[in-house]
Amino acid sequence: MSQEEKEIVPPHYLTPDHLLGFTEALNSLGGKVDPMFLGDILGENVDVLPHVIDVAEALGLVTVVKGGELVLTELGERIVKGNCETR
Repeated sequence: MSQEEKEIVPPHYLTPDHLLGFTEALNSLGGKVDPMFLGDILGENVDVLPHVIDVAEALGLVTVVKGGELVLTELGERIVKGNCETR
């Protein structure tokens, strides 16, 4: 594994609903947000949100930009805006 790659092992309780809800919330806030603000809005357990962010980033749904803000990627937008048949 290269230095750029990191192995992500999500906790067993992390579900696709966590990722979808996370990307939908990020999209509803304009696609760019501070993760602490998003955590307050979602009311998610402080232990879960970092795992959701790591998995979403590994899947290419979000990127973390300078300053630590989360930005929804094009793929993340397509998933949020897609219908159930195309998700």
